[in-house]
Amino acid sequence: MPLPPNNSSAARSPDKISLWMEHSAPYACRVDFIGRVVGIGPKLAGVLGLDPTRAPNMDFVSMVALPAERERLARIFHGSPLDLRDIHEATLIRVPDRVPRRVRWAVLPSVSPEGLPEHLFVGWPEEDWLRMLRQVANLSRVAEMTMDAVAIINPDGVIEYVNQSFTTLSGYPMAEVLGVHVSTMVSVPEDISIVQQALARFRRDELWSGSVKFRRKDGSAMVLSVRIRPVTGSTSTGRRYIAVAQDVSRQQSLEKQVQELQRLESLGTLANGLAHRFNNVLAAISGQTELLMMSVADPVLQDRARRILESAMKGKELVDQIGLFGRRSEPRARLCDLAPVVRNAVRFIRSAQPRSIRIEESIPEELPSVMANTGEIHQVILNLMTNSIEAIGTRDGVIRVSLRVAEFPLREEAAPEKCLVIEVEDNGPGIDPAIRPRIFEPFFTTHSMATSSGLGLATVHGIVQRHGGLIQCESEPGKGATFRIALPLQSAAPRKEASSQAVPAPSAAPSRRRRILLADKAGYALDSGLRVLEELGYEVVASADPAEVERFLSEPKEKFDLFITALKIDGTGGVDLARLSRHAREDLPVLLCPDMRDNFDEEAALASGASAILRRPVQKNELAEVVSRLVGAGR
Repeated sequence: MPLPPNNSSAARSPDKISLWMEHSAPYACRVDFIGRVVGIGPKLAGVLGLDPTRAPNMDFVSMVALPAERERLARIFHGSPLDLRDIHEATLIRVPDRVPRRVRWAVLPSVSPEGLPEHLFVGWPEEDWLRMLRQVANLSRVAEMTMDAVAIINPDGVIEYVNQSFTTLSGYPMAEVLGVHVSTMVSVPEDISIVQQALARFRRDELWSGSVKFRRKDGSAMVLSVRIRPVTGSTSTGRRYIAVAQDVSRQQSLEKQVQELQRLESLGTLANGLAHRFNNVLAAISGQTELLMMSVADPVLQDRARRILESAMKGKELVDQIGLFGRRSEPRARLCDLAPVVRNAVRFIRSAQPRSIRIEESIPEELPSVMANTGEIHQVILNLMTNSIEAIGTRDGVIRVSLRVAEFPLREEAAPEKCLVIEVEDNGPGIDPAIRPRIFEPFFTTHSMATSSGLGLATVHGIVQRHGGLIQCESEPGKGATFRIALPLQSAAPRKEASSQAVPAPSAAPSRRRRILLADKAGYALDSGLRVLEELGYEVVASADPAEVERFLSEPKEKFDLFITALKIDGTGGVDLARLSRHAREDLPVLLCPDMRDNFDEEAALASGASAILRRPVQKNELAEVVSRLVGAGR
C-alpha cells in the first residue's frame, strides 16, 4: 500500500503509527534510534512467529535477517539520518520452519511517545513488490501520456502524486505540490467549501465531479473541471483517490462570449424594432409639421412649427444611431464617404459618455471615397472609443477622433500611398510595452473576463485587414494611447449622397406640370407623401395597390416623369417594381424610399433600376431637391 507522507499525521503521532501498523497490508515495525524493535505489526509478527501485542525487545537486524544478511542490513543504521522513502535492497528474512522470504524495506522517520527519534520500517514480499512496480509503471505511463492533469490524494486531501501535465498546467514543480493540501491551491475562498464537500464524499466512497477555480504558480486563475474517484484495490485505511482535471477556462470564456453575442443580437433586434416604431412617429410629426408650415402665414406659428421640426430632426438623428446599432452589417463594401459614418459613431458614444470625459473631433467635410463596409467601420470607431473610455475610467480625460488624408505604407517595405487615416487618441494611462504585442489577440484582456470579452480590439484588427488597411498602436505608460487606421483610397471622386448619385441637375424650369407616380402602403405614409408632393407643385398619382402600380407602368397612355416607391408594398418589393419600370419605361427615373431601418443591398437596387435611394423620414427641402433633379434627368 502507499506510504503515509512525511508531513501527514501518521508520520508524527505514535498512536496513529500503531493504528496504521495494525491495519496495514505490508510488514511493519517501529525501531528506535539504536536499532531496537519497540513495536511490531500483526502481519510481520505472524510471519516471524512473534506476539504482536508485545515488543520483541531485540534489534531489528537480528529479528528479521538471516545471519548472512545481517551485516549488509545493519549498514542502513550508519551515517546520516535515513532519507524518507529510501527503498533498500531486498533482504531475506527468517521464517520459522519455512523457506526464507525476500522482502523489500522502506524506512520512514518517526518520533517515540517520549519524543525520541524513531524509524518506521515497512516491508513488502518480493513478489508483491514487483507486482506493485509493474502496476505503478503502467499507471505512470498512462498518467504521463494523458493531456489531462492527474493527481493522487489521500483521504485527508494531501497530494501524493501529480503527472507532468499537472506541472505544465499549474506551473508548480512536482516537489512543490507533494504533501500539500489541495485547498491551498484553490483560487477563491468560496471554492474551499467545495473542496471540503468533496473530501466528505470521498470518505463515504462516493464519486465527485465539479468545477473549481485553481491558482497557478504565477498567481493567475483558471477554471478546472475535476473528476475524482477512489483508486481500485486500495484498502479502507489506506484509500487513495485519483483526480483528473481539465482546464475549461477557454471553454467557459467561449460560452460566455456566445451568451453575450446572443444577448447583443437580441438587444440589436429590440433596438431595430424600437427605431422603426419611433421612426414612424417622428415621420408623422415632421411631415405634418412641414405641411403646417406650408399652410400658415402667421410668423409666430411658423416659428413654433420650425422648432417642432428641429426637435423631430434631432430625434431622428438619435433614432438613426439606435437603428445603426441594431442593423446587421451590409453584405459587402461599397464606395463611400466615411466622414458621416465617423460622425455618427462619435455622436452615438457622446450620448452615453461619462461627464468626466470630453470628446473632440476633427472631421473635414470633403474627403476622398474609400471602398468600405460602413457598418463595420462604424463598429471599429465604437470599439476604439469604448476602449479609450474604459482605459480612462473615472478620471478626467479627453478622447480625440480625427479623419485625414496622408501618405502611409500599408505593407512592410512598400512605398507610401495616399490613405484615409482614422485616429482615436486618448490621454489614459497608456499600455504596458510588455503586453502591447498581444492587444489584438482574441480573448486577450487586462480586465476580468466577467466584464470584458477580450474581442473588441481583435474585431477591429480583423475588420481593418478585410478592408486591406493597416492598424497601428502608439502608447507609452502614463501618456495615453493612439490607434491609427489607414485605409487605401479609391481613384474616384468624393461620393455624394445616394439621393443625388448620378443625377444631373435640371438645366431649366419645366415647361409643364410634372407628373409623379407614388407607390406606398396605405395610410399616413402615402397620404403625407401625396400632400407634400402636391404642395411642391407636382401632379401626383398615388396608389397602395401593387397590381394597380404595375398597370400604370405598363400602360403607354399613362405619362409620368418620376416613379417614387417604398421598399415594400403589401408583399411586393419596391426593387421589383423598379425593375419592372426599367423594363417598361427605360427613361423613367425611379426614386426608392426605404425606411431608415430597412437593410438591403443598395448597389443591387441601383443596378436593378433605381435611379436614387432616399431613406425616410426625410425633410421637405431634401425631398424637393432630389425630386427636382430626377424629374430634370428624365425629361
